[in-house]
Amino acid sequence: VNAFDLKSARGDRKETLRPVTHLARQAKVTYNSRYADNYAAGGDGSLTDGILGGWSNNDGRWQGFMQRGDRKRQPLDIVVDLGKVTPLHSITMEMMQFESPWIFFPNTFRISLSDDGAVWREVYRKEQPREHLEKVTVRPWQWKGNDRGRYIHIEAGCDNPGEWIFTDEIIVK
Repeated sequence: VNAFDLKSARGDRKETLRPVTHLARQAKVTYNSRYADNYAAGGDGSLTDGILGGWSNNDGRWQGFMQRGDRKRQPLDIVVDLGKVTPLHSITMEMMQFESPWIFFPNTFRISLSDDGAVWREVYRKEQPREHLEKVTVRPWQWKGNDRGRYIHIEAGCDNPGEWIFTDEIIVK
């Protein structure tokens, strides 16, 4: 867990000082549910640009996804195309929680892989009850293993309409 007291803020997260190199860098992302325009970061390519977000959800590096009224539809629902079937050992997304603006860690998080984009196999599922944190917190949500795939489908959900999920990068190794 990486928690930070913004009242004593001195600089950015050390992880943000250099771009991250990984297998999904510059990969195409298809959004089955769209990020909010006011929290677009760098747009459609920002989740695979190698740039991590800082301590503020308003720093232009975090994408924000809001839970709408239909709770069957996940606010974060994306597919990453690696371009070819690739050996995979970890898939990580950093998530932010900052309670006062209703930004929460997902209560459900799922990763599925596919060689062809038609037949999917779930490799990771995490369900987590709400955790109340007093500080801005950034935490990795991660699958580790040995598998392969061309397409990575990631879904994350919230508890209530109006809640937000913020993420900054899909790191694939």
